[in-house]
Amino acid sequence: MSLPGIRDAIKAALESITSLKKVYDTMPESIGDLPAVTIAPKHGTYHATFDPGEMGHSFELTLFITKGQSFAEAQDELDAYIAPTGASSIRAAVEAAILSTHADSIVVTGYRDYGGIEYAGQQYIGCRFDVEVLV
Repeated sequence: MSLPGIRDAIKAALESITSLKKVYDTMPESIGDLPAVTIAPKHGTYHATFDPGEMGHSFELTLFITKGQSFAEAQDELDAYIAPTGASSIRAAVEAAILSTHADSIVVTGYRDYGGIEYAGQQYIGCRFDVEVLV
């Protein structure tokens, strides 16, 4: 189990979405090509299943669609990434991640903050996805 290994597995899974221009497995100073996704650990739980060797990790994936474009123009694109299935589905890609020895299971539990997202002083349109990983 390693956080970098889990982030790498999530990044590889998201890179299967051809419409994403950039996937960051570490937090960048700024967001470049759009659409883009950042992957960040949010918190961990020791003894996640009362087994001393088990651990749970929560990750936050932030999707950045565009800046400067109106919400109405970006909403259809955002909706495709939120869909539970399909070629642009964040959920479908992440839940198909090959975790190898880094984790036992991964699930996207939901999305939130649909609309305006701020990062490094810039405003974007996008949303956040919550991901749970059991090691």
